[in-house]
Amino acid sequence: MSERMVVREALRDLEAVEEAVSGVLIMLEVGGRQALLIRLGRDGSIHRLGTGSLDRLETDRFIGTTTTETFERLAAKITPALRHWIGQSRTHPAPRGELCELVVALKHADGRESMMAWQYGSLSKWPPSEILEFVDAAVEATRPWYEEQKGQLQQRAHRGEYEWWQFFTIPPA
Repeated sequence: MSERMVVREALRDLEAVEEAVSGVLIMLEVGGRQALLIRLGRDGSIHRLGTGSLDRLETDRFIGTTTTETFERLAAKITPALRHWIGQSRTHPAPRGELCELVVALKHADGRESMMAWQYGSLSKWPPSEILEFVDAAVEATRPWYEEQKGQLQQRAHRGEYEWWQFFTIPPA
């Protein structure tokens, strides 16, 4: 193999390492209230709040771990079209509806962080479809884990309603 080819392959490997993503952060605020927070790491670490729904804001926040496949599924959705917007911050010129602020950030394997930010109205046709598709993919990829956490919380609350009985004694007559 020629020296030129070795250098070219080394540069390609270096670019792949620089572009490798080790974490994703998505934050959406609607009308000043946090509607969605997803932080997902290559190691399976996860932090999630809400669904992004404008109709019903959820306030339960869960932190834990999930499978690495969850991250891999989402990382596969980081397309060149999505990467095109990295480093940009856009504000809709005439937002309609409640003010929405969306931030999408990527943490790279080499430690760098890159992000994009959007400010628009809840009734505006914005941000571009590749951004919305990525956010939807993140919500869907983390949905099973998020629903499981909500179910466990409901079970604990339900058990708590009845566990106090074990400490209750009937007073003597």
